[in-house]
Amino acid sequence: MKSHVFIFALVTFACLSSVRASSPVDEFAYTTPQETSGRLDNFLTYLVKDNPTYRGQVIVYGAQNGKVGELEEHLRQLREYFVDFRKFDANRLVITNGGYREEIWIQLWGLPPNVDPVRPTPGFDIRDVTFNGIFRSKKLYKNKH
Repeated sequence: MKSHVFIFALVTFACLSSVRASSPVDEFAYTTPQETSGRLDNFLTYLVKDNPTYRGQVIVYGAQNGKVGELEEHLRQLREYFVDFRKFDANRLVITNGGYREEIWIQLWGLPPNVDPVRPTPGFDIRDVTFNGIFRSKKLYKNKH
């Protein structure tokens, strides 16, 4: 009987530890501050009202032909948008540098309790990225007020 309980516990643990987020809630190429902010707000509604026990993960991919510092500025401003402007709990938010793809790409993931953050899937190695100048800071996400 003890061996059956042990096997059941082992199988249960293995199943729980392998739970993964299956697909992003939304993903899109960055376009304008207005359009992107609307999508971020929809994601917040998904997390706050529809799934209050979930954490949110935002994966940002820089453009293969972007500017030096552009990806990092997106990461910084996204944290500012969610935490400082929208007052979303920073402990429920994971913002991830995804590496590089053809264009600036954003993935929004809902992570159920006990699920590890999603691993990014970059399309290019950093050695294949061509930087075209230095990014000059500007507002990338619209603070509506």
